[in-house]
Amino acid sequence: MRRHIVAVVRALTVGALLVFAGGAGAQQGFPNRPIKIITASLAGEDRVYDGVLHELGVARARGFAHLLDIGRVFAAYPKPFGPRASIVSISGGVGIMLTDALEHAGMGLATFTETVLADIDPILPPFLGRQNPLDVSGGPFHYLDRLRALLQIFDRNPESDFSIVAIGAFERRQMEIAEVIADEAKKRDKPTFVLWFGGGDLATRYLNGQGVPCFPDAARLVQAIAPGVAQRERPLRRDLSADFKPDLAMVRATLVAAREAGHKVIDEVGGKQILAAYGIDVVKECVVDSPAAAQAALAALRFPVVAKLRSVDLVHKAQAGGVRLNLINPEAVELAITELMMLSRQLGLSHADVVLQEQVPAGVELLLGAKRDATFGMVVTLGIGGVLAEAWDDVQIRLAHGAPDAQDMLAMLAHQSLLDGTGGRPRVDPAVLAPTLARFAQLARDLAEEVEAIDVNPIIVHHSARAATAVDAVIFLRD
Repeated sequence: MRRHIVAVVRALTVGALLVFAGGAGAQQGFPNRPIKIITASLAGEDRVYDGVLHELGVARARGFAHLLDIGRVFAAYPKPFGPRASIVSISGGVGIMLTDALEHAGMGLATFTETVLADIDPILPPFLGRQNPLDVSGGPFHYLDRLRALLQIFDRNPESDFSIVAIGAFERRQMEIAEVIADEAKKRDKPTFVLWFGGGDLATRYLNGQGVPCFPDAARLVQAIAPGVAQRERPLRRDLSADFKPDLAMVRATLVAAREAGHKVIDEVGGKQILAAYGIDVVKECVVDSPAAAQAALAALRFPVVAKLRSVDLVHKAQAGGVRLNLINPEAVELAITELMMLSRQLGLSHADVVLQEQVPAGVELLLGAKRDATFGMVVTLGIGGVLAEAWDDVQIRLAHGAPDAQDMLAMLAHQSLLDGTGGRPRVDPAVLAPTLARFAQLARDLAEEVEAIDVNPIIVHHSARAATAVDAVIFLRD
C-alpha cells in the first residue's frame, strides 16, 4: 500500500490533493490523520484517479480553497466519522439546503429517537417542529443555555455522528454565540461544524481558530466534511479469487492461437472461454456457419436463442445490425443465419460465422472492464451495462492488484434505482457479485502482460442468488 501511495504522489503532475492514510490505508498500519499535502496536475484519465485515490484512502480536493477547507476539517477531527448529521438551524430553508447537500454527497440526517424528542420538547415552543433538521427560529441563539442543551442532546444520540449549527446575522451577539459553540465542541467526541451565512466575520475567525470548522455556505461545508466520512475505516476483505484455481493451460492456449493467427482481438467466443476458465458464469453457445449446421447445434441449446454475426473485423455487432434476438424455433434460427451471412458479405467481413447462444432471461445488465493505465497498470471497471452503458457512462474504477470491494463500487454508482430492485428488477446483491468481480480482477492481473483491455458487456444479474452471467466479451491483445 505504501508503494501505491508513493506512486500516486510521483505520478501527480495541477490540481490539489490532500493525501492521508485513512480507510484502506489504515489497515496497513498508517495513522488516521493527514500525512502529506501536495499540489500537482493529474495526467491520464481523470476518473481512473478518482477510483484509485478513493481506494487508497486519498482525499481529492477540487481546488485550492477546497484543499484548505478539507485540511481544516482533518486538523480539527483527524479520526473518520459517520455520515449522519444532526442539524439545528435558524432557518428552515437553510436546513433543507444542508439536507440536500448532504444527500448529494452520500450522507444524510440522524434519526431523532423517542428519547431525543423527549429531551428536545421542553426546550422549544410548541409551534416549532421536532424533526431533523431542527428549525428553531431564533430562540436558542437568544437563550444560549438552550443551544448548549441541544448540542448536548445531539451528542448523546447514538444515531448521530456529527452536529451542524446553521446561523446567520446576530452581529451584536456573534461572539457570545461562537464562544458557547466552541466551548461545547471541545467537550464532545463527535464533530461539530458551523454554517454562518451572512455576517459573523468575527465569529467565523474565532471558531476556526478554536478548531471548530466554520463555513459561509452549505455546499462548501458539506464538500469539506465529505472526505472525512468517505474515508471511514473499511473492514478487511478476503480475496475471493483464492477460492478458485483458473485453467491457465486453456487460457494460454487460447492466447497463443490468437497470436499465431495474427489476431489482435479475441472475440466473444474465445473471450468467454477465458472467463469460464476463471470461474465466471457464461452463456451457453455454439458456433455455426450455415443454416444446415444449426440443426445439430440447436440440440444442445434451449429456446429462445440469440444469433450473432462473428468476425475478427467486427467488434460492435449490434451497431452493424449483426444481432437477432428472441428466436423461438428452428425456422427463425435458419432465417436469422441466412440474413447474417448475407450481411457479412455486404460488409466485406472475412472468416465470418454465427454464434448461437441461449437467450439469458432479463435482469440487471452491468459491465465489467479491465484496461492498462499508464500510471497504475491494470485497473478494473464495474458499471451500468447493456444499451445504457454509453448513454449513462456510470462506472467505478479500482486497481486490479487487490480484491476490489463490490459493495463499495456498487454503492458509488449514480443510478441506484437500477440496482435496488425498483420496478420489479432483481436487486444486485454485492455478496453474490463479489466472487465474480474478484475472479475478474485476478484474470486482469494474470494477463497483464498479454492484454491491453477486456470488455464484458453485458453481464446479467438474475433474480436468483446464482452468479451473474456474462453474455458478451472481447479481449484486446497487447502489441
